[in-house]
Amino acid sequence: MQSACMNKHIHIRDFDEALHEKLVQRAQSKNLSLSQYLRNELTQLASRPSLDEVLNRLKTREPMHLNPSAAEMIREDRDSR
Repeated sequence: MQSACMNKHIHIRDFDEALHEKLVQRAQSKNLSLSQYLRNELTQLASRPSLDEVLNRLKTREPMHLNPSAAEMIREDRDSR
């Protein structure tokens, strides 16, 4: 019987040699194995919302209604850049 907390494995094929070397160098610069480095990077990536998640959240938000003077100030600031 397999344990529910068994570690999962990910296998990625067809890595470009230059990309592999860059990842190895980054791992070595942090005194980590490549697996440790990639696990850390993937953990950070998964902790952030994807672009689709952010856009979906924005669709459900109520629009902000600015008074005309604030909107005009923002427009003027943008135009001055």
